Amino acid sequence: MSEAKSYANLATANSYFGIVSEDIASKRIFNEEKALDSYSNVLFSIVQFWSSYGVWPRQLTIVSHAFKRRRLVDGHCIAIRFPPHRVHFIGIDPPGMMDGSNKDAIQGVGEAISQWDRDPHGKGHVLSSKRIQRNPWSVPQTLFPNDQERSRSGVHCEILDEGQEYLVDGAPQPWSSES
Repeated sequence: MSEAKSYANLATANSYFGIVSEDIASKRIFNEEKALDSYSNVLFSIVQFWSSYGVWPRQLTIVSHAFKRRRLVDGHCIAIRFPPHRVHFIGIDPPGMMDGSNKDAIQGVGEAISQWDRDPHGKGHVLSSKRIQRNPWSVPQTLFPNDQERSRSGVHCEILDEGQEYLVDGAPQPWSSES
């Protein structure tokens, strides 16, 4: 079971925590099940929205741990060229995460931020190797199912030797415009 499916099951079992009705959830909540890291969570979700609705999202709402805000919004959204002023972030840390009592966790957060700062698209050895290790089922790491969809999307991307698809660094993307 994917991480996305496990969270969806948790939300369903708890009646979506009273945030949305089950009727709305069944029509508007989709699982993106290919992502292997936080960067892919953001990027693949944007592509999933386009695949589902035929338009690029005008805004994103990211729900995560508060300690991941810098990496997700200031790192990944900037790297993929999604305008940060169109991103809403909801973050809640688990108890003891950032209060100084868990020094290993704090160090890990710092290391992750440094790795992504040095390699914003995760193309380098360290981050691409982590994706490969997290993918024992060989789930395709392409953004689109075929070249026709890729072309139709207008996304500037490339597939590298290891089969992972990446955005072309610095290229404009269809979701970047203000329209």
